[in-house]
Amino acid sequence: MRWLLASYSWLTSALAVVAGAIVAAIFLGVIADVVLRDFGYQSPAAIEPLCEYGLLYVTMLGSPWLLHNKGVIIVESFRFVLPVRAQRGLEIAVYLVCMAVSAVLAWYALYQAWFSWANDEGDQRAITIPFAYAYAPISLGFFLMAFEFLRLLLCRDTIYGKSAVEREVV
Repeated sequence: MRWLLASYSWLTSALAVVAGAIVAAIFLGVIADVVLRDFGYQSPAAIEPLCEYGLLYVTMLGSPWLLHNKGVIIVESFRFVLPVRAQRGLEIAVYLVCMAVSAVLAWYALYQAWFSWANDEGDQRAITIPFAYAYAPISLGFFLMAFEFLRLLLCRDTIYGKSAVEREVV
């Protein structure tokens, strides 16, 4: 089980690095587009759709890493007024719902990727981008987030801070 968790941690970190590289590529693409236009040249038509798809990839490849490293925004005001046992129960319920929603979205995106690939469907703009390339990172990102919620449940980890009782003790 440890090798699976270590592999998962390595994978989320690697995907976060890829997401960072995509952000850098988008940054350079936008700069190139603006500079070329300012000097009166026609910028490559592929820059705009590639930057748009890049934003999707950044979001879906970086989200599992953010969740794994507790970099998500959590509203805890309701949780703090509950007793400690109820806090853990609410936490488990949140993880189960989030895991189920993430798994359904991952499955649906995978189905859509396969369907669009089988039917040769694509985004026809300046360049043709197969729709499967849009659905694949969605499927991967939500699958990894579902796995992270499962990990939180099985390892009794938490994405929340300390409970209200623990804060008073400290």
